Amino acid sequence: LGSEPALADGLAAAQGSGMHGVPQEQFMLAENQEFWGNVLRYGRYFVTVMLGTGYVMARPIVAMFKNPLTGILALLAIAG
Repeated sequence: LGSEPALADGLAAAQGSGMHGVPQEQFMLAENQEFWGNVLRYGRYFVTVMLGTGYVMARPIVAMFKNPLTGILALLAIAG
């Protein structure tokens, strides 16, 4: 008899939760179109940052190959 009110309170608290006590709002967030749009946008941002970093790192190397002497030295450094 003493556990029935506690059980009722536990059931009332669990009614707003999904599987394993995860709130339903989180499941609704995953279905939201804005959420998936943001995920794609951050993926594109990551690729853009990596391409920009590669470009900034490759610029001095390409500049070295414009001069024949530094180009040969750069090839020797890479091979060596």
